Amino acid sequence: MLISPAPACRQPLESQRH
Repeated sequence: MLISPAPACRQPLESQRH
Protein backbone atom coordinates (compact mmCIF):
# COMPACT_ATOMS: atom_id res chain seq x y z
CA MET A 1 0.00 0.00 0.00
CA LEU A 2 2.79 2.41 0.93
CA ILE A 3 4.84 1.24 -2.04
CA SER A 4 2.01 1.86 -4.51
CA PRO A 5 0.49 5.26 -3.69
CA ALA A 6 -0.65 5.82 -7.30
CA PRO A 7 -2.85 2.69 -7.57
CA ALA A 8 -4.04 3.08 -3.97
CA CYS A 9 -5.33 6.59 -4.73
CA ARG A 10 -7.01 5.33 -7.91
CA GLN A 11 -8.88 2.51 -6.17
CA PRO A 12 -10.78 4.78 -3.72
CA LEU A 13 -11.54 7.25 -6.51
CA GLU A 14 -13.11 4.55 -8.69
CA SER A 15 -15.11 3.19 -5.75
CA GLN A 16 -16.58 6.63 -4.99
CA ARG A 17 -17.49 7.18 -8.65
CA HIS A 18 -19.33 3.87 -8.85
